[in-house]
Amino acid sequence: MKRAALSFVLAAFLPMQAIAERTFGLVVGIDEYTYIPDLHGAVNDAKDIADALDGLGAEVTLLTDAEATRSAILTAWEQILTSAKPGDRLIISYAGHGSNEPEHTPGSEKDGRDENFLLAGFAPRGEAAGQRIRDDEIA
Repeated sequence: MKRAALSFVLAAFLPMQAIAERTFGLVVGIDEYTYIPDLHGAVNDAKDIADALDGLGAEVTLLTDAEATRSAILTAWEQILTSAKPGDRLIISYAGHGSNEPEHTPGSEKDGRDENFLLAGFAPRGEAAGQRIRDDEIA
């Protein structure tokens, strides 16, 4: 999985290198979850992707496990958007649990479902259910 992810990142980066002025990467990897089963390897994959992007000169923000809160990810994303200029490249990589749910904004999804990044503190019910990021929020 690691090799495939690195190949994808490198393939996506290299053909357009001359077009982009700067490349920004927001890389998230979560192995340790509070309320749902842990994963093994997501943090290593995220570190490998961050290292590959860094080696290509990207400005990388890496958030892993407990650092990868909803607030931290959205704050990092906003900082990247504030710094980026036309012609820059923005790369988001997420390694962790995902889910889907009925769409939050009616008519926004062809299949009627939002896809989610589940964060370290996510729980299926209660206040911790907010520790997820819907695809519409990143778009």
